[in-house]
Amino acid sequence: MSDDTKPEGRPEDPIEQWFWLSDDDMKCARDALAAGNLMDVFVHCQQALEKRLKGMYARATGNIPPYTHALMPLAKLCGLEPSPAQEKLMVALSTLYTEVRYPLPLAPEDQSPKAAAEALESTEEMVLWLDQRPTS
Repeated sequence: MSDDTKPEGRPEDPIEQWFWLSDDDMKCARDALAAGNLMDVFVHCQQALEKRLKGMYARATGNIPPYTHALMPLAKLCGLEPSPAQEKLMVALSTLYTEVRYPLPLAPEDQSPKAAAEALESTEEMVLWLDQRPTS
């Protein structure tokens, strides 16, 4: 992407772009919840964590992150020890990320505004936790 088409505020540093994109996904998740687009909440929460973890990996190793959407393996590559609740969130979001992109039946509990709001809140908490972890 050339500089004249670069989105406002997007950093030049490719590693920092992961974090900028993660922040943008968090904003999109909040907007989706406010608009009642529940499935988009799950997609953007998953993407926010994936991009944050990939940014952490790139910052710590200097390498290009692996091409995966699975959050738990990314967390392990970053040397993180998530709590059981964080593991549950990452597994659920990784699963939902696939399910909402394909015409698969979703569990009724995954289609409620309450579930979407809880996923968003848990993701926001995890982003804060990730930001407190050392990456080098």
